[in-house]
Amino acid sequence: MRVLVLLAFMVLATHVSAQEAQGVAGKSPAVEEQKTTKPDASRADGSGAGFPVTIAETPEQASNAEKRAKDADNHDAKDLDAQIRAADAAERSAAIAERQEVPALAQIIIGAASTFIAVIALIVSLLTAIVSTRTTRAQLRAYVCNMGAITPAGFDAPGGFSVVVEAKNMGPTPATKLTQWTLVALREYPLRRPLEPYTLTDFPTEAVLGPTAITMSIPTFGRSLEEWEKTGIKRCELAIYVYGEIDYVDAFNKRRATKFCMRSIGEQGYKLGVFKAHDTGNSYT
Repeated sequence: MRVLVLLAFMVLATHVSAQEAQGVAGKSPAVEEQKTTKPDASRADGSGAGFPVTIAETPEQASNAEKRAKDADNHDAKDLDAQIRAADAAERSAAIAERQEVPALAQIIIGAASTFIAVIALIVSLLTAIVSTRTTRAQLRAYVCNMGAITPAGFDAPGGFSVVVEAKNMGPTPATKLTQWTLVALREYPLRRPLEPYTLTDFPTEAVLGPTAITMSIPTFGRSLEEWEKTGIKRCELAIYVYGEIDYVDAFNKRRATKFCMRSIGEQGYKLGVFKAHDTGNSYT
């Protein structure tokens, strides 16, 4: 009998303990609510007692925390010092750059001027070289010039007259592949139309005319002058014209040409059989 009573009492105690545990689990307030719940209310409710929690640091943890705080302060101080130094360096750099602005601008201007002067000097040198080359060639090339014309037998020679025309190489180098033609004509003075051009194709053989050498051409007027023609020449109404062209190649392999035109007119010109340069028709290249 005692055993049965003891077993019943144990079952009843176990059942009561389970109900109390369920009541505590079901009616326990949230953590946030526990912070705002008054201790008296908890005790009045009877569902459980509140216990205050105190976190205590060990001396070692406190020392580490203090050290970390000091390290953070030192780091912040160093960072601030670095920022101050950087700002000072930037300010000094700006001041130096501002002071160097004028010298830099001056250097740019001087550099541009130097470049411009160098370009001008180069251009002048090129032009000087070109002029020097042209001058040298001009001094060394051949110049075949007309030296004048004369009628040795005079204009009254029976059956016509001949005119001797001389040309001379005045340059220091030879004139090669030289050809020439010369014509004589009796025409009005002054001329009202151009003189007849040379129309024949049988040019003389090409020749070489050395420095200071002379070449001659002797055109012929193939009939005697009539009296009215002689009178016209003496009165400067007619004139005897001698004209022609000399072609040659100089020492620099450049084709050159000398054109000439002379006339004999008036009493003295007719009497002496001499010629002088006409107003037009004289040129050289």
